[in-house]
Amino acid sequence: QQVIPFQKESEARFDNEEMGQIIGKLQEAIPDTEVITDLEKFKEVLAANGYTEGPMPLGFEFKGKVYINPEKATLETPIHEFGHIFINQLEKNNPELYQKGIELIKDSDLLNDVRKFYPGLSENAAYKEALAEAIGKQGIGIFNDKNKEKTFLDYLKEFWQAIAETFGFKGEDAKYVGDLLQAANIE
Repeated sequence: QQVIPFQKESEARFDNEEMGQIIGKLQEAIPDTEVITDLEKFKEVLAANGYTEGPMPLGFEFKGKVYINPEKATLETPIHEFGHIFINQLEKNNPELYQKGIELIKDSDLLNDVRKFYPGLSENAAYKEALAEAIGKQGIGIFNDKNKEKTFLDYLKEFWQAIAETFGFKGEDAKYVGDLLQAANIE
């Protein structure tokens, strides 16, 4: 698995209480997911995977663990990184819905940004990264076309329902995680 630290830096920072609440709720959804917020471990895993140049990422998901940079992360960061776990499960358990998300993201400027930021990334990895970013942003500002944005927002409802079924949490919890995404979209 490749470490793909895409999220761009933002002026928006978090307070530890808010970040803890978001991480806590996400860990309720996927209890076996370890979240590492120790900066030294964060840097160690990056370096061990060949990431030694470029800006320090806000976070990344690697081998089912979520790594959060405590110095740079925003409230969107854990949601984005858990989004990779959700996407991987969706690809495995509901390939049709996964493919629908990929098809929707193919027209986005976000996919072009991912390709520019990672010129060596495989197409599949670029699609997954763009989809995770779009989910983290709740589809807001991803498309220049309002109809495409609405279609993606409709897709997100299906996405969260499938995730709720996959991980066994109730519809209200799925809605809460979706609401967290919306609340964290603070750019």
